[in-house]
Amino acid sequence: MRILRKSETVETTRVLDTCNFDQIRAPGTYVENRWGTLFRMPKEALPTKSYRSSKRVAREWWPVTRLSDDPDVPVAKARRIGAALGLQIGF
Repeated sequence: MRILRKSETVETTRVLDTCNFDQIRAPGTYVENRWGTLFRMPKEALPTKSYRSSKRVAREWWPVTRLSDDPDVPVAKARRIGAALGLQIGF
């Protein structure tokens, strides 16, 4: 995954990844940066060399930030992480 921005919070020292939606290559919980839509990307939903599991077509770049490596992180925890990073929360 190409890192476009690195962010740290007071609660944690881990670095969170921001990339275009089409560049997601790791399972986890992601938030779309403009409208705050939550995406859960389990390992099975990720594209492989032989199969593209999802396709999104848009004119503009669609940035997402990975909130957690766990695709099943509780919504309340995802909200707290996103809010601490100053991201739009729409879920």
